[in-house]
Amino acid sequence: MCRCLFSATWLAIFSAAVFFGNAFAAEPAKGLYLANEAGELRLVMPWEEGAVITSPQQSLDGKWIAFDKCGIFNEAGQPDPQFGHIWVVPTEGGKQRDLGPGATPAWSADSKQICCTVFDGAPDAKSGMYIMNADGTGRQWLFDGIGGRWSPDGARIAFYNNGNVHVHDTLSGDTIQLSNSNFGFSGTPAWSPDGEKVAVIHRNNDHTLSVFDSHKEMQQEQVIAQNHGMARSPSWAPNKNILLYASPNRVNDIYVFDPAGKSAVEKPFEGKFSFRPKDPMWAADGKSIVFIKPK
Repeated sequence: MCRCLFSATWLAIFSAAVFFGNAFAAEPAKGLYLANEAGELRLVMPWEEGAVITSPQQSLDGKWIAFDKCGIFNEAGQPDPQFGHIWVVPTEGGKQRDLGPGATPAWSADSKQICCTVFDGAPDAKSGMYIMNADGTGRQWLFDGIGGRWSPDGARIAFYNNGNVHVHDTLSGDTIQLSNSNFGFSGTPAWSPDGEKVAVIHRNNDHTLSVFDSHKEMQQEQVIAQNHGMARSPSWAPNKNILLYASPNRVNDIYVFDPAGKSAVEKPFEGKFSFRPKDPMWAADGKSIVFIKPK
């Protein structure tokens, strides 16, 4: 009897250490995680050896997390995006589902559809932006472009093409070009919660964070931040601030920027992780984050 109680007790302690991160926890395993405001971790899915997962995004109903995964590498040892696939996994953990070719998945506001990018050279698939149901059915090609993100009302998609940021109206079929210079951009754009602005990161030496009016063609952007070594994709909705990963002076952390520029840069997770997170994005509640632990 005593031996059984002892085993059950330590099983409970071990489980808490793995899923919530406490004093008993060892270095967290590689994988896809959720973290709350206190920095407590929950492993959603362990990392699969021989493949790289990136660009996680939680559906706004909180039930699913979409991501891309690739197990084919180029000569430089980097995952080759043309061979990537879109996957989904329940937020509570469970069986992964392969939805077919693509990268940088983005959920619609009603959590019923996903848009994604298929890159040049993908086997048996035309390159460009696609839309499909959340279970992978009904896949349709939309237009040429990469890195699409749905507006909060589901009526528009912001994306990159030919080094500029564009917005496509899914109802009228019209597309406008927001930027007036061929800068090139990193990762994907992000919409403000009211759908009036689009945030981007320029792929220049310091990866400048800028904002565009989502309705205005060929405009000069508003610069939010520079010299922070900002990486990949900003995350704006559903929170009023912009979250991204940055490494100023080679100090890696998750940063939050006030797009109005009225407050200092914040680091809400500073010192809460013993590792370098990858591709952090706001979770559906606008307080927690979803991200990858690659090592």
